[in-house]
Amino acid sequence: MKTLQLISSTGVFGAEKAMLTLSNELHSYGVKTCVGVIGNQNNSQIEEIRRTLANDVQLKIFNCNSKFNIRTIFEIRRYINQNKIEAIHSHNYKSNFYSLLASFNFKIKRITTCHNWLGYNLKMKFYEYLDRSLLRRFDKVIAVSDILKEKILKSGVPEKKITVINNGVDIEKFRAISYNLQFRKLLGLKENERVIGTIGRLTLEKGHSYLIKAFKQIISEFSNTKLLIVGDGLLRHKLELEVDSLKLNGSVIFTGIRNNIPQICSIIDIFVMPSLMEGMPVALLEAMASAKAIIATKVGAIPKIIYHNYSGIIVEPRDVQGLSNSIKMLLRDTAKAKFIAQNAYQKVKSEFSAVKMAENYIKVYNNLCYSQNNKIATDSLKILQIEIAGKGGICHYTYNLAQKLSKLTKVTLITSTNYELKNKERNFELIGIFNRFRTNPLFILRLIKTFRDKKVDIIQFQLSQYPVFVFLLCYLARIFTNKKIVITAHNVVSHESGIRDRKIYRKLYALADKVIVHAQENKLEMEHSLNIGAEKISVIPHGNYLFFNEIKNNVDLSENKFNILFFGYIRKYKGLIYLIRALKLIKTKVPDVKLLIVGKPVDDFREYQSEIDSSGLQDNVEINFGYIPFEQVKDYFEKANVVALPYLNIYQSGILQLAYGFGRPIVTTDVGGMREVVDDGQSGFIVPPKDINALADKIVTILSDRELQEKMGNYALHLARTKFSWDSIAMKTLELYNSIMN
Repeated sequence: MKTLQLISSTGVFGAEKAMLTLSNELHSYGVKTCVGVIGNQNNSQIEEIRRTLANDVQLKIFNCNSKFNIRTIFEIRRYINQNKIEAIHSHNYKSNFYSLLASFNFKIKRITTCHNWLGYNLKMKFYEYLDRSLLRRFDKVIAVSDILKEKILKSGVPEKKITVINNGVDIEKFRAISYNLQFRKLLGLKENERVIGTIGRLTLEKGHSYLIKAFKQIISEFSNTKLLIVGDGLLRHKLELEVDSLKLNGSVIFTGIRNNIPQICSIIDIFVMPSLMEGMPVALLEAMASAKAIIATKVGAIPKIIYHNYSGIIVEPRDVQGLSNSIKMLLRDTAKAKFIAQNAYQKVKSEFSAVKMAENYIKVYNNLCYSQNNKIATDSLKILQIEIAGKGGICHYTYNLAQKLSKLTKVTLITSTNYELKNKERNFELIGIFNRFRTNPLFILRLIKTFRDKKVDIIQFQLSQYPVFVFLLCYLARIFTNKKIVITAHNVVSHESGIRDRKIYRKLYALADKVIVHAQENKLEMEHSLNIGAEKISVIPHGNYLFFNEIKNNVDLSENKFNILFFGYIRKYKGLIYLIRALKLIKTKVPDVKLLIVGKPVDDFREYQSEIDSSGLQDNVEINFGYIPFEQVKDYFEKANVVALPYLNIYQSGILQLAYGFGRPIVTTDVGGMREVVDDGQSGFIVPPKDINALADKIVTILSDRELQEKMGNYALHLARTKFSWDSIAMKTLELYNSIMN
């Protein structure tokens, strides 16, 4: 997907920051993004925008030297056409105006984000009146708060067009900044001085005057305190005169506009937002991301962000005494200030991160572009999913896929009578038929009846093992329904298969209208070893297992633990023997290391036990044989510092997605499609198969560096939420369905 983010800007303020953060995040979803700025190269903010953007995000300046320039319209229109833009996303009233005119008669989706309507003077009220009439012509209108949504509704925009998406900030960018004494000195701050700070345009609605008056009361009791006012605007001279009249010149510092906000936040002790009007203030989120104690006024979306006395202190706007008392209280009670700061950080991390914002926007993009590019309405499709086992990785995969698809179309799942997830919330219909240990041949009659009664359009089989049985089911489906058949090949062939088995797999795939694999490498193998046509095979990645987080209780990895987890069925191709041999090397560097072997042995375990005993690793290995129920999986992944996947061959790995879902780094071998899933050096490390030295070295690297563990774990979690999100996978699956039906 290609999008153009369009904004008319005279500076880098809240709306600009939100747009730039979104643009940087979108590439993780495979969205090709260009930021278009209506202005000219001489605007001072252009260089800051250029510095802020990630390397793979383009910047395009659309020249405009007046309030209305018809050449600018044609320039944007030409860019849309030449670059095959699929969605144009504008971010304020002027860019809304140019966006609609430039995209007129183009078959693209039009989205706008309404960041705020303040209406603090007649000119702005006129522009906002104009904007209200424009919003009705967009396919989707994003409001950054519920309060703003209510205003948009009153302007006549249909509710079905409006979605509320919170602004988000790049948490890591603020978390990575440490206290800098030298930077304090550059701003004229002494080492022992406490800093009260505020960030924003120096305009009437930001309420700076009330903070200055409150600070006058504070300075008499806390003489070692400074007030830092970051930003610029029309009121600067007036505010400086007020500071002078209150004799606060040496205690109030005006920094002007700063492009190093993370560094600014790092030196602030208490962040104050004294605004009279607000939308969803990005500066407040940035302060929370820096883990600062917060005081803010009860305006706009602030009460939705800050819980009073928990993640911040809320005061009424224009309440000088309230501001003063709250600041004094936090200056006196440092424990309370620390408590608020930590809660503020957790709040912004969980609800207002850049990742979460991008996830919500990508849902909007996918839904809009899907409805545009497909002829069949999703709610008219009826899908039958068939998964035999009813437990384990493929069961979990099918549940997530069916749950997401069922929000867009009608889904029925046929599975085991002992379905592991029967108590979980679901939107799809569930039918239990299979029982592989006590199969009554009459189940075939019930299955055929279900095929006929459901009157489905597409039957999708989830295939990992038992190709003969699945072949029988496919054959029955073809004979008795004549419906379209899709097979998801989690394994192209069984890892222990012989020539005869490969013939069965070839016949099975020949029955299908489409076959899904999880990696490009799998597609190539299917083409070459089974002679399946490339046009029949679609690559759709394996989805995340974030739904395990619903029952997650975090374990603090700062504890002195060095746990390696090997999880899943124990088979020769999983390479456990090489991990045990590597453990002997790891122990020389990390004596307290523990290898957790968790799973059901398919092979004779005596070979592995002999290796453990002969290497003297008995105290470094903890074994739990057997299948691990859904509710207990979290216990093992939360104990792990690193998850090891020493496979000799593999097609895809649900275990890897489990590790990502729990934010755990991995070390894996370079086999199958693993390189398409793992970002080497970022979400983990990739090593050659059977290379125990490389395996040991990379595991030691992770175990020895807690900061690297957390960084890799966070990136793994980021990939789970973005590249492997079920929203994206469901959309790709629906596109495949439509390609068959069309």
